Amino acid sequence: PVHSPRPSTIVPHRIAFCITTLEPGGAERQMVELATRLPSERWEPRLFVLGTEPPPTKRTLAKLAHERGLPVEYLGASGLWSALRTVGRLASRLRKFRPAVLQCFLAHANVAGALAARRACVPHVLTGIRVADRRHNWHALAARQTDRYVERHVCVSEAVRNVAATEMGLRDEKLTVIPNGVDVERFMGTKPISRESLGVSEDRRVLLFVGRLDEQKRPDWLLARFSEVARQLPQHDLVIAGDGPLDSNLRERAQDLGLRHRAHLV
Repeated sequence: PVHSPRPSTIVPHRIAFCITTLEPGGAERQMVELATRLPSERWEPRLFVLGTEPPPTKRTLAKLAHERGLPVEYLGASGLWSALRTVGRLASRLRKFRPAVLQCFLAHANVAGALAARRACVPHVLTGIRVADRRHNWHALAARQTDRYVERHVCVSEAVRNVAATEMGLRDEKLTVIPNGVDVERFMGTKPISRESLGVSEDRRVLLFVGRLDEQKRPDWLLARFSEVARQLPQHDLVIAGDGPLDSNLRERAQDLGLRHRAHLV
């Protein structure tokens, strides 16, 4: 009879993750959650961050990785001019770690990871395409140039996959969709807050946006659309929760649209 090996004899596969920074963000949290939730008897993860260690006020995810025992190495990239040096540094770290798989997240890490993995002879290389970002043509060009070194491109949604195929020019057979996982236990004990704490009367209904106030997320589009239908929704207020470069612009726009009492940025 053939006996299965005992768990103690199984050697975990080494898997490397690579991301641009580890400051708080959706993609960054997803990577930490993925890397720290892999079964330890099968996988030995390590995270390589292209940038520097986050400042003390933005180390939430770095602390989470440390608490869960995920080794993190920062490569110290500080801009475009250090890109080639960072690729070489990453390749050196990958040679030393010798992972079976490299999974990258976000455009800069996708490119640097593919190039470094090529030098380090990593057997399986996957990128992570998180957004349908049409603002930076170099993202698409760089992805096409490094596609030959990548086994699969993991897209976060069907919409992102469509953009990757039609606008970025990546081969459809290499595109795989894996939606974000959500840790629902984080929210099981959450208690509702009062509408009044958001500046909204308790008798009002709320349309809610939560996210980074950045052009990529289009909160400006949402505000404009709300102004068009505000009269048809007399019982509704719009609440925009988040922070980012569009914050002051959105506040001014809400005033210009006459939504000072209907649109609330918190």
